[in-house]
Amino acid sequence: MHVLQYCGFTGAESYDAIKAIGKKHPEKILPLKARVVSSLVAKLREDDATCTPGKAAETADRIWKIIEDATSYLFNSSHAVCVALDSLYCAYAKAHWPLEFYTTLLSVYASKGDKDRIAKVKEEMKRGFGITVVPGRFRQDNQGFYIDREKNQISDALSSIKHISKKVAAELYHMRDKRFASFTDLLHELEMSPAIDARVITILIKLGYFGEFGSAGKLLSVHDAFRSGEYRFSKGHIAKTQQTRLAMLREQEAATNDAELPFIEQIRAEIEYCGMPLSIFPDQHNHLAVLEVDDRYSPKLRLYNIAKGTVGVMKVRKDTFRQQPLAPGDVIMLLGWRKKPAYQYSDGKQSIRPGAFDLWIEEYLKKVTVVKRREEEAPCKPSSSSRISVFQTSFV
Repeated sequence: MHVLQYCGFTGAESYDAIKAIGKKHPEKILPLKARVVSSLVAKLREDDATCTPGKAAETADRIWKIIEDATSYLFNSSHAVCVALDSLYCAYAKAHWPLEFYTTLLSVYASKGDKDRIAKVKEEMKRGFGITVVPGRFRQDNQGFYIDREKNQISDALSSIKHISKKVAAELYHMRDKRFASFTDLLHELEMSPAIDARVITILIKLGYFGEFGSAGKLLSVHDAFRSGEYRFSKGHIAKTQQTRLAMLREQEAATNDAELPFIEQIRAEIEYCGMPLSIFPDQHNHLAVLEVDDRYSPKLRLYNIAKGTVGVMKVRKDTFRQQPLAPGDVIMLLGWRKKPAYQYSDGKQSIRPGAFDLWIEEYLKKVTVVKRREEEAPCKPSSSSRISVFQTSFV
C-alpha cells in the first residue's frame, strides 16, 4: 500500500488493489502497470537527482514485477515458517498416532460444524491408513468420536451428520437405558422430544442407526405409517385416541416384513448426509458411486468402488458424458475402461508424463433405484469400446 500511495494512488485505491492481490485477481492488477511504472520513474527521479532515467526504469520494473508476482502467490514469510512447522508436527502425529490424530481433527471440525471437511478427513484416513468410520447406533454414546483400536475404526459422531445437532445426539443418548417393546414405542418417545423431528428420524433410519428394531426399509414404512398413515399419531389427540392408535400401529409394525434399502439408495443417503459412502456391498461388482464431478475439460470423476470401499479418479470423454450426465450421488455400472498415458503441459506444450497413467471410462450404465422402464438404464456406449477386466487395478 505504501508503494501504491507513493505512486499517487489514494488510500481507497490502494486498499482495493491489495484486496485484488489477496484474492488472486491479476486481471484487476495488470491494467495498473503503466500508471505504476510511469509514476515510479517520475518519483524516483524527483527524489534522487542522481537517478538516471535508465536506472529509474529498471527499479520501477523490478518493483512492478514484485507486485505482479504477488497476484499469483503471496505468503508472509513468518507465517510460512509457522505453517511449515505445524505441517511437520501434524505429519509426525499422523504417522505415529493416526487414530488419535484423526479423532481430534474430526472433533475440531465437528465443533465448527464444518461437515464438508469432515467428509474429506474421513476419506483421507481411510485411503492413507485404512481407518474406517462406522455409523453410530442407538444406545451408544455418539456425542463425539471414539476409537476402536482392535478394529482400526472410529465410531462416528452424530453431530458430523448433516441436519443432526449436538442437542439431538444428547437427547438420543439420554434415552439409552429405556426399553421399547417396538419401534412404534420409540417413535412415540421421540415425538415427545422437541429436538427431534421427522427429517432427523428418517436420516437416522437410512443410516441404520435404529438397526436393533429392524431393517431400514421396514422402519421407514413404520415411520411413514406413524406420521401419515391411517392410524397416524398426533400429540393433538386425546389420550384415549393416542393409545388406540398406538395399539393399531404396533400391530401394523408386527405385520410388516423386513426389507433392506436398495444398495443404491443406501449409498446415496450416506453420500448426502455423511459426505461419503460408509457401506460396502461385496456382491455389487463394477458398481461405482460418483462423489465429485469436474467437467471443465474432459470430465473427471472421483468415484467410490461399492464392492471394495476404495476411492479413485477416472476420466470420461465429453460426448460419452453428455449421453448420461452424472452428478454426486449417482451410481454407475462400469462396463468398459482403458488405461491411457497421462499428459502434462509445460511452456504451452503437451508431453507424456513418464510412468503416469489415467483411467478412462469407455462405457457405463447409470443406475436408478427402481427401474420402471428399461430405457432408464440404457448404457452409455461410445462408437468403439474396450472391455478390460475390472480386477486389473486396486481401484476398479
